[in-house]
Amino acid sequence: MSRSLMTMVVLAAAALVTLIGGTLYMQRVKKDQVQEETFVEPANTTPPVSADTNAPTPTPAPKIQGTVIFDVIKVASAADQEQLITRVVYPLTEYYKQAGGQELALLHLTVNENTNKSEYPYKGKVQFKESGTNEFLIGKTGDQIAWWYPECLGECPMNETYKAKYPEVVKAVGQ
Repeated sequence: MSRSLMTMVVLAAAALVTLIGGTLYMQRVKKDQVQEETFVEPANTTPPVSADTNAPTPTPAPKIQGTVIFDVIKVASAADQEQLITRVVYPLTEYYKQAGGQELALLHLTVNENTNKSEYPYKGKVQFKESGTNEFLIGKTGDQIAWWYPECLGECPMNETYKAKYPEVVKAVGQ
């Protein structure tokens, strides 16, 4: 075998090893940067009985089907994370469930890297099981995350239970 041919074979093998190693490394880094949470309804959702009949009983967390991925976990404060769950994840997933429309497969929350990131520090992307996606920005004023609300061409379908549970969403859509 000629010396130049042997050199080319060695360089090609080195390039292949580098490519495979780099790909494996990037997959591990990407996996470490994303915290994935699959919400599962707790086994016992019955609120505890209180001795004080005037004390409010806690509302159980809503049942969420699908997967929620928080890419914001390392940059969002604990308060932001809590508000993202209560003001975005819960109302969004319950809206689509009660509207009888599409079932969610994935909700992906990430940091907004665009020019308007001071007003909208986060963004979301919904992927539905059957087909289609929806992307939206998540606003923040001071220390308050804005409530998610549906963007409907006409009146947004909301049952009375949803309206009672999420009056902020009802107000945002003007119903």
